[in-house]
Amino acid sequence: MKNLIASICILSVVGMAVGVAVQGANEAGVAATVTVQNISVSVSDGTVVYGTLPVNTAKSTLAGELNDLQTATNNGNVTENFNIRGTDSGTWTLGATAGSNVYVHKFSTNSGGL
Repeated sequence: MKNLIASICILSVVGMAVGVAVQGANEAGVAATVTVQNISVSVSDGTVVYGTLPVNTAKSTLAGELNDLQTATNNGNVTENFNIRGTDSGTWTLGATAGSNVYVHKFSTNSGGL
């Protein structure tokens, strides 16, 4: 019986030593930097009033005519591609050349310059 108790005590001491030996390391700090992607676009002023136009005429928003430039601005911190489009409106359709109930939509990426 004494041998059994002695064996159990020895195994307990060995088990504690092994348990201590496999303990994890101390905590350590990690520095991390996060940069948020901010996507923000504004259009000013967003409205053009062309008025009534005769058939097969054009009206520009440049300073020589309506003087109503529309400016799209990237206010975010990532590069964006802007898609400019026109749509059909009632009996008017978007086309490459002006015609009966067909309008043309042109745009510039440099304030109206060529």
